[in-house]
Amino acid sequence: MVQSLRSALSRAAAGYPFGVRLRKHGDRYFHVPAFFVIAAVLAGCGAGLAADGSIRPVPLSEEAGHADRVGPLRFRGGLELHHDDPAFGGLSSIRVTPEGTGFTALSDRGRIVTGSLIHDAEGRLTGTSGLVVTPLRDSDGTALTGRRSDSEEMAHLPGGGWVVSFEREHRLMRYPEVLAAGTPTAMTGPDGLSGLGGNSGIEAMAALADGTLVLIAEGEAEEERHPGWLGGEGGWQSFTYLAQPPYRPVGAAVLPDGDLLVLERRYSWPAGVGARIARVPRERLLAGGEVAGETVARLERPLTVDNYEGIDVRRPPGGPTRVYLISDDNFSASQRTLLLVFDLEEDRR
Repeated sequence: MVQSLRSALSRAAAGYPFGVRLRKHGDRYFHVPAFFVIAAVLAGCGAGLAADGSIRPVPLSEEAGHADRVGPLRFRGGLELHHDDPAFGGLSSIRVTPEGTGFTALSDRGRIVTGSLIHDAEGRLTGTSGLVVTPLRDSDGTALTGRRSDSEEMAHLPGGGWVVSFEREHRLMRYPEVLAAGTPTAMTGPDGLSGLGGNSGIEAMAALADGTLVLIAEGEAEEERHPGWLGGEGGWQSFTYLAQPPYRPVGAAVLPDGDLLVLERRYSWPAGVGARIARVPRERLLAGGEVAGETVARLERPLTVDNYEGIDVRRPPGGPTRVYLISDDNFSASQRTLLLVFDLEEDRR
C-alpha cells in the first residue's frame, strides 16, 4: 500500500492524475483517487491491524454535528467490518434474517460470510459476532475458484432456497436453503444473459412474493438503459431499467408492499464513490416496459461512503422498514467493508 502511494506521488509530480490503480482480480482494475488512499493510510497508522472478526463503529457523516438522516432514511448504526481470513472482503450482496439477528453475504471470490447482528436496547446496530467465511460450492461439489467464482447477487425464494447470479461466466445457480452445505443446480437464464459484458452482468436481483425473479444488469457507467428480466424456470420476459448515469444498478430488495428498492453505485474518477437508492412501484414492473425508479436517497460525501453494492430490507414488528447496505472493498487497503442500517420512516404502510 505504501509503495502504491509512493508511486502515485511520483506520477503526480510528472503531471499524471493523482491516484492509485488497484487490482481487484482477474483483469479488473480500479483507479482510486489519492484522497481515499491517504485517508486509509492515515487511519491504519493510528488504529493498527484489526483483530479477527473485529468491528469499528462508523457515523453517518464524516462531519461533526451532521443530522442522523438522509431523506426519509434515519441512520440506525454503522460498522466497519474486519476479519483475519484473507478470503474476507469483496462483499457484493447481503440478506438479513427476518428477525434481524443474523446475515448472509456473498463475495465476488465465491465466499459466503455469515454472522450475528448485535443491537442495543433502542434497536441500533452496535456490533457483529461469530463471523464465518466459507466457500460457495460449484455444481460438482467443489469450492468455486477462478472465473467461476464471481458471485454477485443472491435472492431468497419464498419456498426456500437461493438463486445466485454470477459475472464473468454469466449464469444463475439455484442453491438449497443452507448455502454453505449445498451443491447447486444450473438454472435456465434469460436469452441475452451470456452476451452481457464480462463485468456488466446481473448485480441486482430479488424475488417477488410470488417467486418471480427480477434481474437487472449493471451495464456501463455512461448507460442510462439497462437490460432487465422478469421470470424464472418457466420463462423470462424482458424490460428496460432506466438508471441515472453515472450510477449503475448493483443491488435490489423487495419492500413489504411489493415495491422494489434498487441500489445504484457510482464509482468513477474524479467524482469518487456514491450511492443512489431508487424505489420502483410494483405496478411499473411490466414486461416490455421501461422502468424508472424514484430517488429515495443519495449517499455522497461528507456522508460515509464507499463502494456500496448490497442492499436488503426487513420489517420489524410495529416499526418502519429497515434498510441494510454493505460495501465491496475490492480487497483493497484503501477501501472498507461497511455495513450501514437505516429506518425507512415514511414506509409505515
